[in-house]
Amino acid sequence: MAARENRSGNKNNHGVYPVVATQKERAAGFGNTLHSLLRIPYVVGADWFQYYDEPTHGRFDGENFNFGLVDIHDRPYEALTTTASALDLAGLKKQPPRPRPDASQGVPPAPRNPLGDFKPTLALKQWDRERGFVKPVSEFPLADLYVCWNKKAIYLGLYAQDVVEDALYRDKVVPQSDRATWVVSIGGSARPIHARIGAGLEPIVDEPAVRVVNVSGVNGDVRNVVGLELPAKLFGKARFKPGDAVGFASTFLTHCQAYRVEWRGQFKLRNERQ
Repeated sequence: MAARENRSGNKNNHGVYPVVATQKERAAGFGNTLHSLLRIPYVVGADWFQYYDEPTHGRFDGENFNFGLVDIHDRPYEALTTTASALDLAGLKKQPPRPRPDASQGVPPAPRNPLGDFKPTLALKQWDRERGFVKPVSEFPLADLYVCWNKKAIYLGLYAQDVVEDALYRDKVVPQSDRATWVVSIGGSARPIHARIGAGLEPIVDEPAVRVVNVSGVNGDVRNVVGLELPAKLFGKARFKPGDAVGFASTFLTHCQAYRVEWRGQFKLRNERQ
């Protein structure tokens, strides 16, 4: 994680890494990430890249991030180093794992603008992705699905690994038929909703009432992040309220249908105060 506030003059704009405003936020992000990793039983360790900031004008390939525990003058970023040195990682790892909430215990409310700021590292940032996480039914998922709601709509967010290489095409143009496909079936709905997404192109959806936004790329950028707005009328309702139950099934097929991930279930909409 990098910060726009730094002492090395790093612009943090030649790459795809998370960037926050201040060193205080950077330290908080570091702490949150480590605590999240400690809750995952199969994680045995993590490393920090890198000890010092990258050069002011970028390294040989232009990458120019405030990655350091210290700046280019060897001065520590104290908010970050204090947070790091205060962690008792061995003691924390020995603690029994806590059960993690997810959407099966209730769908959390949506943020004010669920599909706003749909840019790399910002898309889905304001969502409650802990309580909104939908467990996959596939054994080896290469994507995460999140859900939230407001009175007008259900929102689904997809964060996937989707490898697309334009060098495989003679004209370096990825055809629509090869792009990733996201299929959503709403309980009681006769026709599934199909969206073509990914490859750095505009998303295409076959249901006019559905709004879809997508940030993706080709070659080194393997992220495929998508937001879907499903109006209440598609669920046969005028508006949603706490306690309503919604059911859906979702299938994600990566580029050229190389991998398949599925989710399905019935979910209850929960009040923010719960």
